[in-house]
Amino acid sequence: MTDTPEQTRVEQLAEYLCSEFDFSLDPCVGYSWPEHPNDEGYRGDGNWVKLQPSDVQAFARENAERILAFLSTSKPVAEAVKVKPLEWNAPDSWNLANTVLGTYVVRPCLATNFTGQFLMCRPGDEDSVLFPSEDAAKAAAQADYEQRILSALESKP
Repeated sequence: MTDTPEQTRVEQLAEYLCSEFDFSLDPCVGYSWPEHPNDEGYRGDGNWVKLQPSDVQAFARENAERILAFLSTSKPVAEAVKVKPLEWNAPDSWNLANTVLGTYVVRPCLATNFTGQFLMCRPGDEDSVLFPSEDAAKAAAQADYEQRILSALESKP
């Protein structure tokens, strides 16, 4: 019988609770967590380990399931939403992305000692930032856009 990913997560969290916490769970110090459902503690070559009692295992699993259920219902904003990618228009060598924040501009750098590099200008910012390629400048614009949009959002309580 193969554990589902959720069962595996429950087992990992339950094991962690037994090894890291000292509360009403009352785990036995120095005892091991079972490595599989039919584990009796035998580790080969005549070696045995003591396993956490079955009631402790059950209580830890129950709490692990409750904790994971809680965690799965409270996603951070960045995981709950996705910012749409910028849509670039290139009427000439300048790439423009119009957004609710203003226009992002990616254009070739015309200075002779920076030939082949690109400048990116953010909305509301008069300074440009130099990048080694057009793709790198567009990626930086996208990252800046996402950061600005996500910074205005918060999770519902």
